[in-house]
Amino acid sequence: LERLDGLITKFADSSQRLPDGSWMLSGIAAGFFYRFSVSAGGNNSPTYARINSWKSKYPRSAGAAIVEAIFWVAEARNASGSRYAPKPSNAARHLSREHFARAEKVLIESQAYASGNPLWHLLYMEVARGLDWPGAKYQQLFDEATRKTPDFFPYYSAVVETLSPRNGGSYEAIDRFIAKAVEATRSVKGAGMY
Repeated sequence: LERLDGLITKFADSSQRLPDGSWMLSGIAAGFFYRFSVSAGGNNSPTYARINSWKSKYPRSAGAAIVEAIFWVAEARNASGSRYAPKPSNAARHLSREHFARAEKVLIESQAYASGNPLWHLLYMEVARGLDWPGAKYQQLFDEATRKTPDFFPYYSAVVETLSPRNGGSYEAIDRFIAKAVEATRSVKGAGMY
């Protein structure tokens, strides 16, 4: 657990990049989402017991809080089915919202010691979308995230997903967002954001 905590902390540094320029931290999140992609059984699962053991041993571990939030977001995704599947049932949507609410509780409780890690904001952005936050409130969360870490590309991808036609947005809204993102990140990424 100490080693994993160390990697999550180390990879939160923007200098820790893969050869393609993406953050190594994104790989950590992707690995856990993959691991949790098949429903792990909620808070009665051995996986959740291991996360609780980690939290008990290291109560102010940003890594443990982030992994627990990933666990609940993955459970929410699992409950509602594939994003390409037909509309989930009311029961599935309700269960998904419960899991998103659990993830939000973890994020709120860990904000003081975990919000310096870009994954904290990225997870909160997915939770906000899952809990149907109004656009202005979601925008505030995005603005806070990009003030702290303007070159964490997954933030921008999350907004593009939110603005997609599948989610009630439009290609025009995506194009406007991309133009603003390119301007906002020009000093850090040049035109690389586009």
